[in-house]
Amino acid sequence: MKYSGDLSSCATIFGLQFRLGNWKGSEGMLMAYLQPNLNKLEFEKFQRMGELAYAAECKRLAFGWVRENPGRFAVVSLRDFLLLEWRTQRQ
Repeated sequence: MKYSGDLSSCATIFGLQFRLGNWKGSEGMLMAYLQPNLNKLEFEKFQRMGELAYAAECKRLAFGWVRENPGRFAVVSLRDFLLLEWRTQRQ
């Protein structure tokens, strides 16, 4: 997946990026193994669907997970925010 740096590209990759942190088994860590460049099955799906459809599917899956697991999403998001804030304060 190539990122060109413009806002339309940012909107396109949002679904994929959001899914990488919000999916089954989410602990707030990036689940890089879901990236098409690291996962053969995801790459095949990316090639078959095309970039826009693949990103939309990732967004749909991630938002579905959030709707089904609102408490888990809140806990993971709060923990990530606090860890980021703590790291920022230490610098």
